[in-house]
Amino acid sequence: MEDRTRDNRVKIILVVSILLNILFASLATHFLLENNQMQDQIVDLSSSYNQIVLSMKSLEQQLNMTMTQLDYYKKLVESNSSQGSSNSFEGRLIGSATIPIVAVSEIRNLFQTEYEGVVMYADVELYEGSGRILVNTATKMGVDIQTSLKTASQVNNLLIRLSSII
Repeated sequence: MEDRTRDNRVKIILVVSILLNILFASLATHFLLENNQMQDQIVDLSSSYNQIVLSMKSLEQQLNMTMTQLDYYKKLVESNSSQGSSNSFEGRLIGSATIPIVAVSEIRNLFQTEYEGVVMYADVELYEGSGRILVNTATKMGVDIQTSLKTASQVNNLLIRLSSII
């Protein structure tokens, strides 16, 4: 009888051992699958992090460019205000008009550069004088009207000379 109880105990221990092995194997499989999912998430998060870093660098460059433009325009305003802004001109007023003027501003994204047209209106007064172009502006950021007007004046003078030759 003792042998039978011993055999029964051994059988019970074997069954319990097999059940525990099955349980541990299924837990190991579960943890392995969970580990693989977490590794995939880590790869995805790493990729997202790299994209955020690139976006941050691009935004930092844009901020630096904007700060540089701001400094330029501050110096320009200080220079113009230190020269004094007098509305008294030597010559007489020949004519005045309000005209549309156009400019192109550059918009830089992460992977591309876009250009956007801007239409503004200028009050133009024409006085007798030495041919200087005087500009008093409160412009949008990134639009350099002074240089544009000088270029337009040079083109206009060239066209006038050509038309007087013809």
